[in-house]
Amino acid sequence: MGLILYICMTMKKLLKYCLNYLGFALVKKSTLLKFSSGQILAKNQINSFDLANARGNLNLGLEERLKKENKLKWLEVGTGGRRDNGFDCIDIIDFSEDEKPNNYHKLNIVTCSDDELMELGKYDFVRMQHVFEHFTPEDGLLVLNKLAGILNDDGYILVSCPDIDIVIDSYLSGSVASLNGQWGLERFDRSAPDSFIFSIFTHSVLSEPHLWCYNAAGLMYQFERSGKYKNVEILDLANSKSSIPFTHNRPQQDVVLLAQRR
Repeated sequence: MGLILYICMTMKKLLKYCLNYLGFALVKKSTLLKFSSGQILAKNQINSFDLANARGNLNLGLEERLKKENKLKWLEVGTGGRRDNGFDCIDIIDFSEDEKPNNYHKLNIVTCSDDELMELGKYDFVRMQHVFEHFTPEDGLLVLNKLAGILNDDGYILVSCPDIDIVIDSYLSGSVASLNGQWGLERFDRSAPDSFIFSIFTHSVLSEPHLWCYNAAGLMYQFERSGKYKNVEILDLANSKSSIPFTHNRPQQDVVLLAQRR
C-alpha cells in the first residue's frame, strides 16, 4: 500500500513538473483551453498556477485567441526593458542603439499628443503589465481614453497591477515578504520588517514610484469611468484566457483586467 501511494505521489509531481517546465503533459491543448475554475485537475493536485504556466509554455490562452482572430498588431506600453516578440513598444527609457528593443518608440503615454500617438498606427491588442499603478488615477483615466483611440474596433486591452487585496491579506497573515521580488530589494533587503515590504507595494522604488493602488474593483471603476470599453472582465489564473507570462507576468500578486474597445 505504501509503495502504491509513493508511486501515485511521484506521478503527481511528474505531471506538475511536465506542465511547469516542459509545457506539456497527457492533456490535449484544446482541453487546456476549456478548463475553468471547477476543472483544474484537482484530484491530481494541479492548481490554477500550474495550468496558467502550462498555457504560457504552449502559447495558449489569450495569445492563441488573438492569433485565431487574426488580431496580430500588438503594442506594449511600458516595456521595462523587456523584449517580447510580436509587440511594438513604447516607454520613456533612453536606450542606446545596440540595446534598444526591436520596434521600440520613446514616447510618454501621459504627456504625448494624440497626433504623436496616432503616428504609431492602429492596434488589435494593447498590454500594460505593472505600469498602470505608476500613474495617478487622473492620468490613468487619461491613458485609457488615449489608448482607446489607437485600438481597432473590438481590439483588446490588458492591464495588470499589484493587487492591493492580495498585498493586504499577505501582510495580515505574515507572508507579505513572499510576494516581494528582486525589484523590491532595490530599497530594502530581506531583513526589513513586514511594514517596509508592504510599503514597497504601495510606494515602489525611488526611480519608479507607485502613484495609486488597485484591486479588481478599482480597475473596473477606471474602465467604467472611461466609457470607451466593453466586455470588461477580471482574469484570474483559472480563466482559459490566462497564461504566464502573456497575461500574468507576476502571477502571485497580479490583478489582471481584459477589455475590448467599444
